[in-house]
Amino acid sequence: MTRVLEGIRVVEVDNWGFAPSAGTVLADWGADVIKVEDPRRGDPLRGIFGAVSFAEGAMVNFLHEQWNRNKRSVGIDLATEEGRALLDDLVRSSDVFLTNYLPPLRRKFLLEPADLRAVNPSLVYALATGQGSKGPDAERPSYDYVSAWARAGVGDRLTPEGGPLTGQRAGFVDTTAGNFLAGAIAAALVRRERTGEGIDVEVSLLASGAWMIGPDIANFLTNGFELPRSGPDGRGAGPLMTWYECQDGKRLVFTMMNPEAYWPAVCRALEVDLLSDPRFDTPEKRAAASDELHDLLRSIIATRPRAEWAERFNAEDIVWAPVQPPSEYVHDVQVRANGYLVEVEHPVRGTTRLVASPAQFDGEPIEGRWAAPEIGQHTDEVLAGIGVNADRIDDLRARGVVA
Repeated sequence: MTRVLEGIRVVEVDNWGFAPSAGTVLADWGADVIKVEDPRRGDPLRGIFGAVSFAEGAMVNFLHEQWNRNKRSVGIDLATEEGRALLDDLVRSSDVFLTNYLPPLRRKFLLEPADLRAVNPSLVYALATGQGSKGPDAERPSYDYVSAWARAGVGDRLTPEGGPLTGQRAGFVDTTAGNFLAGAIAAALVRRERTGEGIDVEVSLLASGAWMIGPDIANFLTNGFELPRSGPDGRGAGPLMTWYECQDGKRLVFTMMNPEAYWPAVCRALEVDLLSDPRFDTPEKRAAASDELHDLLRSIIATRPRAEWAERFNAEDIVWAPVQPPSEYVHDVQVRANGYLVEVEHPVRGTTRLVASPAQFDGEPIEGRWAAPEIGQHTDEVLAGIGVNADRIDDLRARGVVA
């Protein structure tokens, strides 16, 4: 793989999903990402399954593996004077500092831009926030479910009309916002390359959620009304812009932005003569009878399994796709052909497959260099790399400064 950020060092002082996922993208692109964690507890994400009532050891912590692969972990107690000095030593030889700590913690541990640029003036300082760094809620804690799914309106837009609020999948906006932040960091590095100057970068969950549903918000701003949400059975956008259930219970979606151009092909694939049916033989009639046409297509599609429809729709070059759960996605022929899953070697579990970050360079898939680290797994090698000798590392470890 072409490691476009090889030679770039990122110091990551963060937790949970948003900022760490940005660090994973940078690591996937070849950066040396050093995750600084509390030497005793580590990133609280490590203990997430205890918080959601799974017994310890009952399952692999897939969130930690997904968001922290290809990184090195250093256990440093930033509350100690020596530990905080070690962080400065790391920052001095780094290009990027990445954090999502709230302002009180950033002030407590001297992690503001001015503090770190005192030791590295050209540092790119990257901040992941919930609601932005300005305004009355800047210091409020947040997760993507709070700031993006709820407050930015993502959940509202994805909830069928009249239904209960659709729940968010794990890290749904964290990973998207993390990709936004990684891209912004890369842009900041380009600017630094040209000017030699460091720059502050910030991405918030609130802004990321709004960008994801930007067309809905833009419509309200420009036209003064909210676009209708879909109905529970997919109605609303027309019979060729919705989902259907097949005989085997599997689902598929049609997305034909120019439905009239595809209508003859759909009729051929469904083996039904609707072109001469007096109810539907003109575009105007089809538009007026949209619900009736939807019901008719739904009854036809329910008569065959999805695999059979796949052959028919593909033969007619219809724009459609299967609605796939993870168990189907991982076997998708396009996923395999393009390398959209990444393999890492775990010291205990052996080969582990995870989701690759989306960008590829020179047509090469993302490379899994190593699995998500244990707390402080790389402390010795990282500290040795900045000139800390073995005797001092042993002393620091004995006093609990490092892990």
